Amino acid sequence: MTLTLLHVFPTFRVGGAQVRFAQLANHFGHDYRHRIVAMDGGTDAMSLLSETLDARVVEVPVRKGETWANLRCFHRVLGEIRPDLLVTSNWGSIEWAMANQGMGRVRHLHMEDGFGPEEAQGQIARRVWTRRLVLRRTTVMLPSLTLLGLAREVWRLPERCLVYVPNGVDCDRFGGGVDAGFAAAHGLAGTLPVIGTVAALRAEKNLSRLIDAFARVQARIP
Repeated sequence: MTLTLLHVFPTFRVGGAQVRFAQLANHFGHDYRHRIVAMDGGTDAMSLLSETLDARVVEVPVRKGETWANLRCFHRVLGEIRPDLLVTSNWGSIEWAMANQGMGRVRHLHMEDGFGPEEAQGQIARRVWTRRLVLRRTTVMLPSLTLLGLAREVWRLPERCLVYVPNGVDCDRFGGGVDAGFAAAHGLAGTLPVIGTVAALRAEKNLSRLIDAFARVQARIP
């Protein structure tokens, strides 16, 4: 039996959550059919999915600032698709969690990967209360201990709802020998370790902390 998963993303442009989904979908292949909603209409990450998958975008009109109209629309779409599982991603998809309340509720997995700049320094009270109310019967997946702590202590979600799945790094992929060609092309001594990062250049990523760490390391090199 092939299960239908309805995935709702704030955007389906290429990013961490979208790449993770594509990797998992490609791995499990025909075990699942995927219906994908991009709240902003961006669907560039479809190119990451295998052409053999049963995966397609569902066009759903989203009215910015019209929550009640959106809830009625999303509830209707849930009834039409009748997915075996609703999978939502981050705050930008929370209205789908709200629409999935009451009778006929669909099984629901919600994933929180982090926060935008508006919550980098603290939680917005309205969002805290919304998460606390609408995610109490949802499985909530969190990739960091910081987010897990917020879900427990700030959102006050029941422990039975919370699943900690840390982001993993394939150490073997990065555990090879020194790439002498790369080092030479960048003026580096082949005996020195190379540290890098891949991230969007946004304030909440706090890349300045990495630069500060580099400066401290440089200061200790004789």
